[in-house]
Amino acid sequence: MPLAMLDLAEPELSIIRLTGREREELARAEAEIGETIGAFLRCGAALSLIRRKRLYRETHATFDRYVEERWGVSKAAAEGLLSSYHIAEGLQQAGVKLSADTLQSSIRPLAGVPGKEGLRAAVWQYASSLCPVAPSPPAVLLRRIVRTIKEAFGFGRRGKREG
Repeated sequence: MPLAMLDLAEPELSIIRLTGREREELARAEAEIGETIGAFLRCGAALSLIRRKRLYRETHATFDRYVEERWGVSKAAAEGLLSSYHIAEGLQQAGVKLSADTLQSSIRPLAGVPGKEGLRAAVWQYASSLCPVAPSPPAVLLRRIVRTIKEAFGFGRRGKREG
């Protein structure tokens, strides 16, 4: 088989060996995923690191194939987890204290609100104030608040302003 040129459009053709240090990072990140598959914030951070640094590249051509074959997670599920993780990361950067047991299902409704100008953090804090004893606001409450905001401000799917 002839040697293929590096083709970024076809990542299968561009598998690159990891350095010893990167193998160690991959092993640590994979151990974290294995131990925390239910703890979405830690799992999301580890998966985000693997994707961002392409630490899967020695054994898998694409991140999608990696999560599917290594963890049995579909592309859509991995993208959803990473999206929720990045929203949670944005909340934390805005000063919101998230519980270690925050669920992905609690974060997911915030995807419908624009991330700019602290709106997601404000929604989270408002919902938290309505349920002060809960470790995180219930997803059903967050969905209702998000729906109200979307209707009031004319946001369509994915938090983009319509019309």
